[in-house]
Amino acid sequence: MRLDGEIAKTGIMPAVVVPAAVASGKPKKLFEEMRDVLRVKHYSLRTERSYCDWVKRFIRFHGLRHPKEMNAREISQFLTHLARIGNVSAGTQNQALSALLFLYQHDDDLHARAQQAGNRCEKSAGPRLICCLPCIRWGSSAQSFDVAQII
Repeated sequence: MRLDGEIAKTGIMPAVVVPAAVASGKPKKLFEEMRDVLRVKHYSLRTERSYCDWVKRFIRFHGLRHPKEMNAREISQFLTHLARIGNVSAGTQNQALSALLFLYQHDDDLHARAQQAGNRCEKSAGPRLICCLPCIRWGSSAQSFDVAQII
């Protein structure tokens, strides 16, 4: 952030601190803007890093196209890719979807379509709990179960 030498001149910090990108008149880059919004909404630093990482992966997956050029179809392709080739868990896939929904939240129409795309994409198979114990003991007698009965 740039204070335009005001502190050096007066020794007093101004009431409003203007980011350097705004003060110089240059438009903010996508990730600068995204980080600013995340911080204003009091998201944790870890969430900020994670969301920015997922958006970078999304952009790279689609050949460095700007997110403004992409829509729900590209989101669905990315999430399906994560499930099939990336072999990620359902929770990881949901985190990627949350990051993309955050990215597109300003565009209500695209946000709704992105949410639908997340519902339509191929989901990762969640872990299945398989009990392999040969028997369960109650008192002095043993009760045996077939694995198919437990599942």
